[in-house]
Amino acid sequence: MKICVIDAFPNLPYSAEREFIRRLEIVGQRLGIEIIPVVTSSSIETHCPDFVLATHEFSAKLTSFPTYGALWSPPKYFEGDIIRMRNIFSYDGYVVGSDCVRSFLNESLSAYPYLTKPISDFRMLPTCPSQPQLDAVSQDRSLIYSGVHWDGDRHRELFLALHKSKQI
Repeated sequence: MKICVIDAFPNLPYSAEREFIRRLEIVGQRLGIEIIPVVTSSSIETHCPDFVLATHEFSAKLTSFPTYGALWSPPKYFEGDIIRMRNIFSYDGYVVGSDCVRSFLNESLSAYPYLTKPISDFRMLPTCPSQPQLDAVSQDRSLIYSGVHWDGDRHRELFLALHKSKQI
């Protein structure tokens, strides 16, 4: 199997999408699936993939190859944006990261009965363990948040609650 994965931000040396693509490459190697990062439609055409995965709603379907959108950002980031919504509607189907995104897509697509497209019934999240999970779990667990703060105070209430409980 051959999957082209669109790098929506090719000029950014570090992005969540680029990290996700690398994680997908690792999983693909383990499973014998060829993962090919692409930027342009000509690159997709050259590789003739089984399908294409768009990593961000900034990228529309670019070719005749089946293209699926990986959507895990909260809908508030794209629901009012005409260009992003056009791109989302261009996909042949969706893999989602939450029930909220799935509900949003079901509701949005229901307004257009001719746009019947599959939406994953599972959650696709950008993870890739580098080693098998250990059976024994330490009792000395802690919490860490590692982010780039691109989305402002999205988890502000959670952090304040944790701080008040002296857990962080």
